[in-house]
Amino acid sequence: MSGEVIDGETGKPVATPRQIKLSSLRDVRLELAAVYRKMDAGEIESQEGTRRAYVLKTIHDVIVSAELERRIVELEERHAAGLTGQGRRQLGMVQ
Repeated sequence: MSGEVIDGETGKPVATPRQIKLSSLRDVRLELAAVYRKMDAGEIESQEGTRRAYVLKTIHDVIVSAELERRIVELEERHAAGLTGQGRRQLGMVQ
C-alpha cells in the first residue's frame, strides 16, 4: 500500500498537502519567504498571502515569547538557587 489517497469520483490520486515545519524562527522565516515568492509570482492572491503572513507572524511571536519565558524561568531558578544558604543569610532572609 503506497499511502496515496484516491479520489472516489475520478479514481485519480489526490495531492496531499505538504507538511510545513514551523517549530523554529528559521522555519517561520523560510515559510514567510515562500509565501512572498508565491504572491510575487501570482500563484496566490495578495489577500491569501496576507492572511498567511499574519498567521506566520503570530507563530513567530509565540516562539519568541516561549523562548523569553524559558529564559526568565531559568534565570529565576538560578537566582533562587543562589539565595539558599549563605546568600539568604546575607540578605537577612534567614534568622
